[in-house]
Amino acid sequence: MLLASCGGTAADGTRLVRLAGDCYRIPAWNAMPMDAAPVWPGFGGRESERSASLRFLSSEVARSVPDYPAARTGAGRALLAGIFFPTQEERTQQKANKQRAHHDIWYALGDYQARALEPIPDTALIRVFPLAGGNTWMVVTRPPDTERRDTHLQDDFWIANCHYVGTQRARTCSLDVDVDVASISLHVAEAQLPMRHELARYVSKRIESWQVRCGS
Repeated sequence: MLLASCGGTAADGTRLVRLAGDCYRIPAWNAMPMDAAPVWPGFGGRESERSASLRFLSSEVARSVPDYPAARTGAGRALLAGIFFPTQEERTQQKANKQRAHHDIWYALGDYQARALEPIPDTALIRVFPLAGGNTWMVVTRPPDTERRDTHLQDDFWIANCHYVGTQRARTCSLDVDVDVASISLHVAEAQLPMRHELARYVSKRIESWQVRCGS
């Protein structure tokens, strides 16, 4: 969902961007992903004016979201986020696809009888490893009920996909959070999953603050 602009950088250091029928003047630093190669997980070429991706300085995010780490250097210096405005049909299809996915993993069926559950310390969240000891996992909000097998039908069940990064095996995750009619994509450390709703609202409000009248 890489950002595409309506033009180049203006004299005031902003990019004019059209998104879902509205126009925004976005600071060039925040809009940098529009010119970057799609090197971050989940980011690719912009397919329509209903999607965009941005970065936000961690120190600024930390002033609005309690407990968010204000890293000053490295990858942690910025929060990467995308915004997408799906149609009602797309949202319905996304929900159906999500509910159909990974049924055997959730309920330890077939090839996944050895799948492992692991509580995340100091949270109510749970890691689900399709393969015990694997390098990728999913995070859910409650243990799958292996008797009723209906836990996956709840909207807030499966919240993130995660994997290890680098020699330090940092835990990083990708997820989506709905804010009004928009879907906000976040790429965060696993430790930040409990603040996912606050981070999504922060991104939404920052984008709203950049809205201008089209043609201005």
